[in-house]
Amino acid sequence: FSSSQLLTHASPSTAASPSGIKRTGQTPDPADPEDLRQTVSQQGIFLELLYSAISRITSVQEDLISRIKNTTQTIAKLTELQDRSAPVPTAISGNNATSASTLIPENVRQQPEPFFGDVSACGGFLLQCDLIFQQAPRYYQADLARISLIVNSLRSKALQWAQAFLAAHSITHLPFERFLGEFRLVFDQPRKQEEATRRLLSLKQGNRPVSEHLIDFRILAVEAGCPLCPPSTSPPPARTIDGAPAFTVSAVLDVRRRGRGVQFLVDWEGYGPEERSWISRSLILDHTLIDDFYAAHPGRRPGPPGGGR
Repeated sequence: FSSSQLLTHASPSTAASPSGIKRTGQTPDPADPEDLRQTVSQQGIFLELLYSAISRITSVQEDLISRIKNTTQTIAKLTELQDRSAPVPTAISGNNATSASTLIPENVRQQPEPFFGDVSACGGFLLQCDLIFQQAPRYYQADLARISLIVNSLRSKALQWAQAFLAAHSITHLPFERFLGEFRLVFDQPRKQEEATRRLLSLKQGNRPVSEHLIDFRILAVEAGCPLCPPSTSPPPARTIDGAPAFTVSAVLDVRRRGRGVQFLVDWEGYGPEERSWISRSLILDHTLIDDFYAAHPGRRPGPPGGGR
């Protein structure tokens, strides 16, 4: 028999030593099946408790996730209902950039530069205010909000005027256009174009750099509505005739002989004088233009080849 078989029916407290003396207080044999079963049983109980605790935690987490999901769905539904029932913003006087369909976040913290009452700075100050109104149209939809923005940016004598004006006119019932008109009447230049024209005619470079002189010239030219600075327009696009691009000739200006043929100097519709060009007769589809030119200039008809014009 093996040693393990000899100890099958004996506990550590009753097993005899080789000398026949009973052993007491010795450490249990780790190979004892009884101790091993007790240890395994205890570990099994501990694992069952641990599994039960994990199961409860998992159940609580699943319940929490379900509640969060339901809450999110409820918030989404409420937001959708609120968007549907929200009133559509309408454009107000003086605002050309109000959008009724887009709900873009608006920057309502922007402020114009302070205005101290300088007449020459009035136009720039009002331009800044108008840009702010356009960037936040819903916030500045009411006349009161617009007037408040301007008043909050006034300083010195400009603020003194606002105090006196609003003391006689209730701001809660004051139309923005009325306030703006009174403001322009006091601080804006009433004859700005005439003044700019006068300054443009007397403008001199002096000792200033050319760049500064050019900037002043362009500013005064725009303010005076100078015809030397017309707004740039894009030329008309080419048309397609028989699968090829075609441009419109507004007039035939001159004629010359080239080799055995002739060429016409034409003015293109929608293009400046610098774009005028000589083209052959075959490229002019409307021959009435050539007939009109010869009718107006009978002596310009070229002679036979080799004989000059």
